[in-house]
Amino acid sequence: MQIYRKYSLCRILRSIFLAFWPFFWYYCKYDKKAKETETKQMRDIPKFDSREIGQNLRSLMKQHDMTVKDLQKILGLSCPQTIYHWLNGDSVPTIDNLYNLSHHFDICINELLMGHCPKV
Repeated sequence: MQIYRKYSLCRILRSIFLAFWPFFWYYCKYDKKAKETETKQMRDIPKFDSREIGQNLRSLMKQHDMTVKDLQKILGLSCPQTIYHWLNGDSVPTIDNLYNLSHHFDICINELLMGHCPKV
């Protein structure tokens, strides 16, 4: 009785596999195409280097003869440690601070992030 049950279960599983293998094959193929498309899109997204942002910020501060304390007062930050983290590349400014920095230095945000402003 046990052998008959195993055999019938095996036949059932085999029939299920044979009935649905085209769907599994299509899903795997579609999933592979989706991953390829996703990686192509990821290549188009610019990557920001926090150290480069810090170097850009440091050079802008030198051009405008600003200290960390001056920048702290302009941005309304409670402590200068945040700016030192930006300059060292440990962290990056938040979007509101990026906007205020770009407005104060009269540059576009992309120039602060990437070192140049792309032509549109």
